[in-house]
Amino acid sequence: MKTASLVTGLALCVAALPLAAQGTTPPDPIRPTFGLVGLSRGQSARVHVLWGDPHLPPNPCHVSVALVDATGAPLLDPRGAAIAGDGSVRPGEAFRLDVPGADLLGTRGRRAFRALVTGVSASGDPHAPPNPCKSLVPTLELYEDESLRTEAFYAPAAEQAPSPGQQIPPDPVRPATFGVMTLVQGQTARLNLAWDALPPGPTVTAADTPATCRVGLAFLDDKAQLLYDRNRQPLIAVRDLRPGGATAIDAVADDLLVNGAHQAFVRAAVIAGVQPGPPDVPPNPCYGIVPTLELIDGRTARTTHVYAPAPRFLPAVQ
Repeated sequence: MKTASLVTGLALCVAALPLAAQGTTPPDPIRPTFGLVGLSRGQSARVHVLWGDPHLPPNPCHVSVALVDATGAPLLDPRGAAIAGDGSVRPGEAFRLDVPGADLLGTRGRRAFRALVTGVSASGDPHAPPNPCKSLVPTLELYEDESLRTEAFYAPAAEQAPSPGQQIPPDPVRPATFGVMTLVQGQTARLNLAWDALPPGPTVTAADTPATCRVGLAFLDDKAQLLYDRNRQPLIAVRDLRPGGATAIDAVADDLLVNGAHQAFVRAAVIAGVQPGPPDVPPNPCYGIVPTLELIDGRTARTTHVYAPAPRFLPAVQ
């Protein structure tokens, strides 16, 4: 099956679900968006949030970082407290949140999570730009507890939010275009989709957020052919995703390496969208789907690479 046929098939599944539309993104606060990542035994997580623009006034930007699970629920440490932190940074400075793996995992061997980062201007300067915190640069590291060596590094792509009057690209939307990844024996590629739906705020109400968004996930090879597991089941899924939720699909190298092959070439494919509504409704309430591709070591269950490509479509500047 060629890529065009795959995308067409997914689009037909997607179009079967009519939904309400989502409003425009609020100008403040800024929320750099991470997708889903997994952490396993012997690893810990660290989030840095840098305020990277040295040309802004030296008034602080208030930064908040929280960790949530695949359903969007806050993660709790062994004492029952939410795993989160906040503080103020000035231009050129960074806020840091260190999270021991034991706090994240509990009795689990591996756990998926994502970081939520919010920056709110505290300048109080009427002559300052409307949102000086827009230059926040967040990064996530997974590091080995014993050596403190960084094993995975994730810097999410910057995504331009639509301004009032701008339209989000029409349905369907491919949230990102992945390149080819090489798998060898003992590795798993995991395609995650997280819907970072905006919470109710000044320009987004609860009624604006659709109940579900239909998404399609698949793995192709480097010749655009759909891949199959050892049971001859296609590596493709169409699912309904709720705001703040996530879903995933795996490509296991040991299932793909047949006839003496030593490596497999895989490419993730994603599509998300809804049936267009009335003319006065914005065309894509599913805007905000965040894909990540993890490369996982089968022996340790550790994430060794995180691939988060930039969104394929951004709102056009009028």
